[in-house]
Amino acid sequence: MVMGAGTVDILNAEASLKIEGNQMTQEEIEADEAYSSFRIEFVDVYSDEVAEGHVVDQSPKPPKEVKENARITVRVSKGVEQVEVP
Repeated sequence: MVMGAGTVDILNAEASLKIEGNQMTQEEIEADEAYSSFRIEFVDVYSDEVAEGHVVDQSPKPPKEVKENARITVRVSKGVEQVEVP
């Protein structure tokens, strides 16, 4: 558990508290107690490069330090956007 200020880094594996980029899913983040001291807001976005359900990006971006209970926005891939072709 993180006490006080900590670095939240969703994409960079070198930070003290991290979400492992494209390798973690929203479900894994929600289940991990290490992230429970932050208010994480998940936003779904289309991505041609990141598999559906996996982390695309975060805000604030590392190495920004945030305090306990800070709001972190995590963009999660909805996969490739499907378009209907007439």
